[in-house]
Amino acid sequence: MRSVSPPGIGAFRVTTSNGASALELLPIDRMESLPEEDDNHKLDSAQTLKLPIAVTGGCNELQFDYYRVHLAASQRLSVDVVAHRIGSELDPVLRLLDSKGRELAYCDDAPGIGADAEITYTAHESGNFLVEVRDIRYNGGENYPYLLRATDSVLSPLPFLPIRDSNSDPTEIAPAVPTLEVEPNSTFETATHITPPALIKGRFAREQDRDMYVFPAQKGQRMRFEGRTRSLGSTCDLFMTLLKEDGSVIKEADVSGADEGTLIHSFDATGSYRLQVEELNQFGGNNSDYEIEVVLVKPDFQLSIDQEKWEAPENGEFEIKVNCQRRDYDGPVTLSLQSNESGLVLSNNLIAEKSNEVTLRVKLPKSLKPGQLVHFSVLGYAKIGDAFFETKASTGPALKKLFQGMLYPIRELDGFAALAVTTAKKESNEEPKLVE
Repeated sequence: MRSVSPPGIGAFRVTTSNGASALELLPIDRMESLPEEDDNHKLDSAQTLKLPIAVTGGCNELQFDYYRVHLAASQRLSVDVVAHRIGSELDPVLRLLDSKGRELAYCDDAPGIGADAEITYTAHESGNFLVEVRDIRYNGGENYPYLLRATDSVLSPLPFLPIRDSNSDPTEIAPAVPTLEVEPNSTFETATHITPPALIKGRFAREQDRDMYVFPAQKGQRMRFEGRTRSLGSTCDLFMTLLKEDGSVIKEADVSGADEGTLIHSFDATGSYRLQVEELNQFGGNNSDYEIEVVLVKPDFQLSIDQEKWEAPENGEFEIKVNCQRRDYDGPVTLSLQSNESGLVLSNNLIAEKSNEVTLRVKLPKSLKPGQLVHFSVLGYAKIGDAFFETKASTGPALKKLFQGMLYPIRELDGFAALAVTTAKKESNEEPKLVE
């Protein structure tokens, strides 16, 4: 039975015996879709759409794209331009006009979807309406594609889809089991219980909503509370406050930084504490989800690699430069590859004591043939004190280069690397001929 992918944004690449393409992002939707018409650049030649519908289009330099929809009185229209989220260079501006070209709604950047645009409008009377799409800088070309989604109901979001690869799907390091917020939890008495380390998943269900979490801490423990909202596609901003059991404030998160809300604290007494979470501007409702990772800060390290794909000839080898960021740990780090291809042979896979980088060498097995693609992740592990610590190398630096317009690297792709096997070049035995 053929599996059907849920709506979302997926990633793909093309592989041949000559190598592999860069990752491309592809929107997957259940709406019927059609291509943009070539002559829809004027109001009187707008392309007519019948809701619900999706249009695959692209912006040309100094031109506008127009679409005509008919709405009955009190009928809703929801329009979404997906561009930034698929790596397009387009920074879309979206306008809704009446039949005479008068502006009814305008959007440049919509909360929760980065530089993309979204409009929701309810018609006061029956008639034809025009949707206008352009680049904010009036740029355009082949690198400015978009997907226009239009419906008379609520638009379902297009999240990034998890990586699936039937031939070689690395087994993930098991993530923390999330603790789901349980309403009501706005008071000390109804606070949701968590046990650090933990991953909290919650939502601001309404305006001025407040969520409370209770947890134990030991004297001398150091914890980091790291929020995520915008990188998840949420429209909210977190404001976190750490409280004692008597309600007095210990510490508030700094909201002036570039992250999505982080609070770090060392506890000077064993006891029960509360984490109070609010939306910074007291907003709430749909698309106001958040995550908070609660981490016990201990000596450890982070790894990163600055590529997301490699190419190597049949029976050949390739190199991976691995960078190590240390946090109160100066000992050696052992590297390994996580992949369904067990024949890869590693050498120089130890980051020496106090060193911050190494060039890992990987030898291909004879079983790999030209045109094959192998997915893998780089893992690092070490014994720190009495415990073993293991982490996956981030490909964040490579993703930032690949998708430069995105504010946050795509979490679903982070740490996921690829090897394309190419045809080995044959050495020529002919002597070079002299040209007279």
